[in-house]
Amino acid sequence: MCRRGEPFLATIRNAFRVVAGKMPLQEKNFAPRVGIGYALGDDRPLMVRAGFGVFYTRIPQIYESAVMNNNGLNNSFLSLDNMNFYQQQVFPAYPSSAFNCPRGPVSCTLPDAWKQYATSEVDAFAPAFKTPRVQQRSLSLERELADGFTGTLSYLYVHGVDMIRARDENLPPPTYYLSNL
Repeated sequence: MCRRGEPFLATIRNAFRVVAGKMPLQEKNFAPRVGIGYALGDDRPLMVRAGFGVFYTRIPQIYESAVMNNNGLNNSFLSLDNMNFYQQQVFPAYPSSAFNCPRGPVSCTLPDAWKQYATSEVDAFAPAFKTPRVQQRSLSLERELADGFTGTLSYLYVHGVDMIRARDENLPPPTYYLSNL
């Protein structure tokens, strides 16, 4: 069923469709933190400190920039192999440059002979992306050993959950079906 104002083709689901340019928004990141300190004894007391916290990380700007810029339309990449006979035909001979682009923020198009070798990249966040978080627990015991000298024994536990990782998930090669007519 098509919603009002939405084109019919937008409702067709494609398993290989990548949503480019969409940034994740997590509005319900609950990050509790608690800490306690207690002194045991009167003369040179043993200090006991403990804490727990959940800390959400910020998404690095480089990931957001990649999603905005690598949308499959803005950039093209060219990789020519001089050992490949067909690519050798369009390979530039030294000292000639491949093509001259003007300086400044001007778009530069590939020569027609090279367009078949151009590729593009699409960077996107996973649809079920969760903001990375770290759970930290700590326990420390501290005591004055002698005048002006203190000894501390500490334990720190850090556990990362939903850490960001990049995965190259290229679309499968096209499959062609021949019908028996």
